[in-house]
Amino acid sequence: IQRSRDAFLAALPLIDDLKDAHAEGLILKGLAMAEDHLKHLPEAIGYYQRALPLLTAAHDAPNQFVAGMKLGGAREALGRKAEALEAYRAVVLACRAAGDASGEAMAQSRIAMFHMAARDWQAALDAMGAEQKLYAALGDKAAEALTWNSIATVYQMRGEYKRQLESALRAVALSEGVAAPERQAA
Repeated sequence: IQRSRDAFLAALPLIDDLKDAHAEGLILKGLAMAEDHLKHLPEAIGYYQRALPLLTAAHDAPNQFVAGMKLGGAREALGRKAEALEAYRAVVLACRAAGDASGEAMAQSRIAMFHMAARDWQAALDAMGAEQKLYAALGDKAAEALTWNSIATVYQMRGEYKRQLESALRAVALSEGVAAPERQAA
């Protein structure tokens, strides 16, 4: 990883000479990920922040998604919770603008887990509700079932056992339509 980091650092001045903003964004994202892996989180955050506008301007939604989610994760690891949530919400908006319902659902899932960890049950349910609708629209029954299972967990934590059961039964009903790998082979 250290060699990758060094290579990305060496490439930055070369990209400046080419005047290729997208390539610069990709190199910055790679450098940020190397710093992130090395646990140099403040440096990683700085590089993610520099990369994101370049990736956005290039309409590179997949790399923008990765950089945004990793930015949120690095901020969260440093205890910068409000900034982490801001990064995850920005990913939701970027995915929505790009028409990437799958990416939006994954970002909503991260937001939901963030709120669950903070025991903000209503905010978690709101994010899970958005996530569930996206997975339903995509026809991803497995992901939707997992989301309903998470919703059931939140209701359990809130002591709303009837809603927990209803949500768990929805998860089971969706799961019955998804064959497990070991059942497919038989």
